[in-house]
Amino acid sequence: MMNTLIFDLDGTLVNLNLKIDKLIAELQDLLGAKLESGPLLESVISYTKENQKLRKKAWTIIDRVEKESITNLQIFPETISVLNEIRGKNYRLALVTLQGQKTTALVLRKLSMTHFFNPIITRENSHLRSQQLELVLNSLKIPKDEVLFVGDRLNDLQESRKIGINCILIRRKFDPLDGTIVIQSLSDLLQYI
Repeated sequence: MMNTLIFDLDGTLVNLNLKIDKLIAELQDLLGAKLESGPLLESVISYTKENQKLRKKAWTIIDRVEKESITNLQIFPETISVLNEIRGKNYRLALVTLQGQKTTALVLRKLSMTHFFNPIITRENSHLRSQQLELVLNSLKIPKDEVLFVGDRLNDLQESRKIGINCILIRRKFDPLDGTIVIQSLSDLLQYI
């Protein structure tokens, strides 16, 4: 029986409005390499595997650009009411994000959302979504069939499938995917739990 929901942060609960082009440009300048926006963290780790000093500089840039995005942060209108309703049904809520710990804490504090989630797993814990999800499972000591992951990217779906966790994707610009529940709003999630 499902009793735990794990949420992604950016694109699922909030829109950080991260200036991704600026971030990629700064990282490319630092690393002297062409980067794609897709698996950005994996690219940074790959390019800096032999140079921890360079990796630290890259993380500093990523942290700074993420923190700058907080001024343009938008919470999706239904987020708080849906989280309150889900908690009212006695579900446990956890959060996984590829944002840094400092940025995540600032976002959650600014929006008074910190109390909803335990645990909160950030890229400092792991930069791989599948590992983040496994960290939640281990922390809560729960089996995979008691969990539903709610994300917004194909990577979220692929990584959750890799470890056998059910996933629902929010695609605010509706884009159906075969074999996957796709919703357009967090409010739509309530009919599946």
